[in-house]
Amino acid sequence: MGAAYAITGDERYARVVRSILMRMAEVYPHYPVFSYGQEYVDADPAFAVERVDALPTPFRRAATLATYTGEYGGRSGGRGMDRTTPAISHYTNAEWGTSRLGREKASNGQLFLSLLKGYDLVKDAIADEDRIRIERDFLLELYLDTRGLSRKVNNKSGPGAASRVALGLFCDDEAEIEEGLAQFREILSGQFYEDGSWKETPIYGAKALFEGMVEIPEMLRGRVDLCSDPLYRAAFQAYADLATPLGTQPPLDDSPAEYRLQPQLVDTARIRMGLKIPYGPESMAGFGVRSVSEVANNSGYAPSLECIPDHGGLKLELGDGRYFLDGPIGFAAMGHIPRLPRRPSYISMFGEQRPVASGARERDAVNRYYSGRGLICLGYGHGREAVQLYCDGGDGATGHRHQAPLSLLLFAGGREVLPDLGYIADHPANSWIRATASHNTVVVDEGSMRSAGHCVLNGLVAGGGFSFLDVTTEVMAAGEDRGDRMRYRRAIVLLPKPDGLPVMIDVFDVVGGDTHDYIVRANDPEGAFDLEGVELVERPSLYAGMGDPGPSGFRTAGALSAGFAASWGRTHRLKAHVMTPCDEVITFKSPAWRNRNEVFADPEWSWEALTLRQTGGRSRFVVVCEVGQEELHLEKVVLEELHPLVKLTLTIGAGETRVTIGDGQCAVSLP
Repeated sequence: MGAAYAITGDERYARVVRSILMRMAEVYPHYPVFSYGQEYVDADPAFAVERVDALPTPFRRAATLATYTGEYGGRSGGRGMDRTTPAISHYTNAEWGTSRLGREKASNGQLFLSLLKGYDLVKDAIADEDRIRIERDFLLELYLDTRGLSRKVNNKSGPGAASRVALGLFCDDEAEIEEGLAQFREILSGQFYEDGSWKETPIYGAKALFEGMVEIPEMLRGRVDLCSDPLYRAAFQAYADLATPLGTQPPLDDSPAEYRLQPQLVDTARIRMGLKIPYGPESMAGFGVRSVSEVANNSGYAPSLECIPDHGGLKLELGDGRYFLDGPIGFAAMGHIPRLPRRPSYISMFGEQRPVASGARERDAVNRYYSGRGLICLGYGHGREAVQLYCDGGDGATGHRHQAPLSLLLFAGGREVLPDLGYIADHPANSWIRATASHNTVVVDEGSMRSAGHCVLNGLVAGGGFSFLDVTTEVMAAGEDRGDRMRYRRAIVLLPKPDGLPVMIDVFDVVGGDTHDYIVRANDPEGAFDLEGVELVERPSLYAGMGDPGPSGFRTAGALSAGFAASWGRTHRLKAHVMTPCDEVITFKSPAWRNRNEVFADPEWSWEALTLRQTGGRSRFVVVCEVGQEELHLEKVVLEELHPLVKLTLTIGAGETRVTIGDGQCAVSLP
């Protein structure tokens, strides 16, 4: 309404804004501070905000015993929940998940930003006495809540930092502006390494930006050029370079498979920095995603100009006109609503002479080691058909991370081939999605593993008809720190075939533990798995406790010597040639949900996973995978030597390719 008044000058719009804000000035001082769990504080809100991490128990009101005991869903010990005493209580999420309007700190800050901007556009049309009431009894109160809840810097602090800058400009208060700028830089350094890679994940790195922090450089244009800040630019450059061939961001760790950078950020990168980031696909068919919300994108908690309801084929309306997931109050009504954001965004509408309708670009495959995140990228080609592999080397961090050291993610031929499930937020099935056995890597002693520190890149080669990486990392049992360390090493060679699709040679070494399970699965919507010429019988389940629901349908072929093959798909195929003997070959149904709606729609949706088991304290797995369509070209694979070098001869069509892989080195002789 404020924007409509500013553009048209029609005072009817200003009167609507005044009416809303006057009503909020009347009621807001009486609103209690409350939380995710519908707990609230029976005390003055300013007192509650100042002590939100350590509240006197007599002021505490809640419907659940967990508020007073410190236990919550089996997660006691997190965010202060273990520090509840008879005298002092903690919200189950403390400052992380509290507010008077938005039910958590980020939505609280976004609401303040939206309301202050709307008020700023109409304030000259409001009488002085009404302005005093609105500013004193509502906007200042809401700002003080926002500021109080944003003292701790984390991925929910972006709107708080932007609110400080906004109020500083509104009140001509340089101290507030400087505090906001300091938080801007602190949040950036908390989310991004110097090379622009993520300290958390793609979606959480962007969270603070799209929820408000991206507005700080816009508000301060003419005062300071934050778009030239090296880290700010490096972050956007990483989103541009690391976008998948399908236009999404790689679903590493807690980042959804369908996540693409928000249009507001895409347009900011293009207009202010000259960087081209794709808006993302209209369809997720390349991922095999089937849910009605396959192209939904979270545009923040508070309504904004780029989040106007757009039906876009999403049949999610309820009978009373509300949208699916809209809630009656607070958090649910303000965010996590599957609405398609407008493209281009309002940044483009007001920042370009002619808004650009599409962010699609001819993406070149990236070959690079992101040393901050420990992410290795390997590939060739350009555009949607590019071949792009991501190897998750790891940096030892655990926040929003999966237990997936040296896991692989591969795109080829306009499709996701080797998948990573990504993130389905707080759904219980997320426990499986985070577990090691749900990734394309190795499980030790049937338990989840995590990186014990930064990986070490031994070699990276791109050009000369092939691409090669070699990476080593120390790992440890997830959730434990007994000092026991194991070692993973993975070497990958990508060879282009005449059809443009790759042959991938994978050498995986494991040192430590007793039982090593090499796991691979393909994105196979057709469900066409075949362990060629091998008889399978039922066996007891593995990986207990990794997820509920979790894997099922375990079968075994017993011990097999080298030289057998497994294949997935009919029209889009992956064939894996296993070149090393296995003490046991196992298959199981691996849940394949890509968002929570798919869990509800088809709880049994799964891909078949192949497990190659070797026992003893040291293992080497050699697997050669061909990506193809209906016709395959890899006719024969011969393992010439296994130790200390791996030597292979591949017959592709009429020619032979010889490959030698050593520590950090690779030699390829093409026909």
